[in-house]
Amino acid sequence: GEHSINPTVGAIANAITDATGLYLKSLPMTPQKILTALGEGSPQKLARKPWKRPFNAEIATVRALYPSTVFPLAKKLGAKFSKGRKQVERFDFKVAKSVQQALDLLNPDEGRAMVAAGGTDLYVGTRQGIYAPTRVVDINAIDCLQSIDVGPNETRIGAGVTLSRIIEHDALRERHPSLHEGVSLIATTQVRNVATLVGDLCQEKRCWFFRSAFPCYKFGGMTCPCYAVTGDNRHHSIKGARRCAAPCVADAAPILNALDAAVHIEGPAGSRVVPLSAFYTWSGETVVGPGELVSAVTIPRPAAPVTEVFEKYAQWRGDFAEASVAIRLQWRGAEVSEARVAFGGVSPLPERCAQVERALVSGPLSNDAVRHAAEQGVHGALPLRDNENKVALLVNLTERAALRALGLRTT
Repeated sequence: GEHSINPTVGAIANAITDATGLYLKSLPMTPQKILTALGEGSPQKLARKPWKRPFNAEIATVRALYPSTVFPLAKKLGAKFSKGRKQVERFDFKVAKSVQQALDLLNPDEGRAMVAAGGTDLYVGTRQGIYAPTRVVDINAIDCLQSIDVGPNETRIGAGVTLSRIIEHDALRERHPSLHEGVSLIATTQVRNVATLVGDLCQEKRCWFFRSAFPCYKFGGMTCPCYAVTGDNRHHSIKGARRCAAPCVADAAPILNALDAAVHIEGPAGSRVVPLSAFYTWSGETVVGPGELVSAVTIPRPAAPVTEVFEKYAQWRGDFAEASVAIRLQWRGAEVSEARVAFGGVSPLPERCAQVERALVSGPLSNDAVRHAAEQGVHGALPLRDNENKVALLVNLTERAALRALGLRTT
């Protein structure tokens, strides 16, 4: 009694052909396939200039050997020496009433303790075997972690502040519109009501091999392969990948990097402040050590007028970014005196792009000059088999973000 789904597939294929002129003959019909095919038909090819990142030569060589040599060998070794998934049946749950009590409960000598605020990543990751806490410390009862302070010199956002509260805070939206815009694009309303800004920064990588119990390099250990090199790598890095190609998907990371933010960390040895640019060691991996707790994120107020924007492309609203760009332009009169440009979703680290920044302050910014600056953002890119479309996507997002930031100054 079930009707056939074939007419639906045909209708979608016809709609794609009508809109683009492309004839897709295989399933699934993904945005990546369409964008890649459109790029292949373009008369102008973007110059990726992979030699601008010398390490690419080694990466390209290893990738070429992956199907025949590296992957089969690493898979065998991984099967033998992989650490495997850490499964927990139950854990100790504690509610901390102060930062000091939280630090005492996070004592690394007493087992694997983890912090929970919204828990949107922690509890899912525990079921997936990514996390295996013996104790979970809830910090929602710590009052000093729940405040947003938009002061004369800096903005301070506590570690327990939810994404929804950031969106609803009028003074914060006026001071940092790019943060408001980016946070509003994270997940769904229900998730934003419990998830926190710091939680977004500290979430583990979303590589589907890592999340799906594959004994990959980042989960199984040094002897294991990266399954993304030969597998479905549509959503992976096009810049900066090494043995792991998982990108940073925290939307807040490139925004805060462009805003020159810092992360405040409390620990047994005292407090320390880490610039967002130095907060990550790899995708989903931070400098926060065992027994430490992130207490707040601070954003300095710029001394000169600025315009700031955030652009993101995802397959649907609320999804993780395929690519994102955060830009802050500082002004001296009618000229750009400083540019800060940070990328997300395209590399393991939410790094700034110095080439684009220099181009945006080098002279008059016509539309052609902005496009030229945006194209420099993909210099050194080394995409995988299925994500070549991210190259053009990143250039287009950078161009759009830069033009918006320039337009905000002139309106």
